[in-house]
Amino acid sequence: MSGIVRVAAAVIVRADGAVLLAQRPPGKPFAGYWEFPGGKLEPGETPADALVRELHEELGLRVRSPCPWLVQEFVYPHAHVELNFFRVHAWDGELTGHDGKDVACLRIPLH
Repeated sequence: MSGIVRVAAAVIVRADGAVLLAQRPPGKPFAGYWEFPGGKLEPGETPADALVRELHEELGLRVRSPCPWLVQEFVYPHAHVELNFFRVHAWDGELTGHDGKDVACLRIPLH
């Protein structure tokens, strides 16, 4: 394992309180698991910039005013990951799971 992988993740909250989740694609670690959408930071990129870029690339959404929420680190067998979570309450565009990515909205408690 080499270094920390920095990731931006979105907790996208609809007006009815449901939260958007995306399914990890085949061939990736934890394939088939559900996660908050987002992705790795590119060199020199801030977590907020990465979040905006990833949500546009993966889901066709243009995020407005992502709100930093919390940062958590996890050590998995394949990587040490720093997750930068943002709450997202406003966006433009139609939700489209690019690259065959499945998405779902669920009502889960957020504290």
